[in-house]
Amino acid sequence: MNAIQHDLNILKKLNFDVEPVAVSFLVKRPDGIDRLEGIMTFCQMIKRAQEGTPFYADFENHACEVGPYILGGREVPHSFLTGEYGVGHKHVKEPRVMRRIYQSIPKMEKNIIDYVAFSTIEKLSFEPDVLILVADINQTEILLRAMTYTTGKVYSSKFTGVMGCAWVFIYPYLTGELNYVPAGLGAGMKLLKVFREGSIVISIPFDQLPTILKNLEDIPWVLPLHQPDGEEFRLRLRRDLDIDQ
Repeated sequence: MNAIQHDLNILKKLNFDVEPVAVSFLVKRPDGIDRLEGIMTFCQMIKRAQEGTPFYADFENHACEVGPYILGGREVPHSFLTGEYGVGHKHVKEPRVMRRIYQSIPKMEKNIIDYVAFSTIEKLSFEPDVLILVADINQTEILLRAMTYTTGKVYSSKFTGVMGCAWVFIYPYLTGELNYVPAGLGAGMKLLKVFREGSIVISIPFDQLPTILKNLEDIPWVLPLHQPDGEEFRLRLRRDLDIDQ
């Protein structure tokens, strides 16, 4: 496993209610951390990492078929792919609608990833592929501004109400795009109460992490416009730029 290349301490200043969780996708069994005991869903592994020590999971640790499927390890049952299972759960009206969703779900290529490592940033000993944060709206606003401050990237949220873990784990890793979704939109995650209701789940891919960390050092965490004298600031700026005479 790759050693940590970046100082994540500035994230602690955001005072998250639950610790950010680093995730690494591995082709070989990692050294130095233990295998997860028992089975659980892919999304539940985030909560488990927040509550305990670092661990890695293999396909035998997954209680839900979707995790191994989006990791490229196993196929889901045929009734999933036909759409009948989704119709049975009332997610969609017709099988063809569910089949369309399957066409859009991000997933790894087959037979490449065998293990996934999890750790909070407090106990982290490896370089994250994706960093997952559970934030409120103010923390989210700061992180999104840190993303766009030197890049001009547009805020973009992608999600489906089923197989939501694909958009939290796989989408940012494959695309290099930060993703953020309100907790409670995913059927399974809502059922299992993985995230606090009303929170926002943010997934930062490894290639955006250095920029965001650096920009968190540079940006004002509260914009001048949102300070107590924000209106005076706005009027003064307009005069300085000769917008208002």
